Amino acid sequence: MRVFVSFNNRDGELARRLIRDCRARDVDAINKDLFLVSDGKPDALELIINEVRQFDLAVLMWSSNFHSDEWLPMELLALQIVHRERLRQFIYPVLLDDTPLPASLR
Repeated sequence: MRVFVSFNNRDGELARRLIRDCRARDVDAINKDLFLVSDGKPDALELIINEVRQFDLAVLMWSSNFHSDEWLPMELLALQIVHRERLRQFIYPVLLDDTPLPASLR
């Protein structure tokens, strides 16, 4: 199983701990910097969607940091598109603080 971990860099320590714990249980959890994949290209969203499709599920580490990030809304949109394509649970939010989840993630 391949797991994509989406998080804001300010929450990086918690994300790295999650990734280590997953790997200790033989789950291939990674965080791929999708910002580098897009690199300002005009088809950035499609590139990100194609990268996300390579994973079996996504863990979204939701916090005020994630919510206020300028880049992560595009990553979240890509995750939601893949979630809808698969017609099954793909995004698993992990709440790191009391920042309310968007309605689309509840």
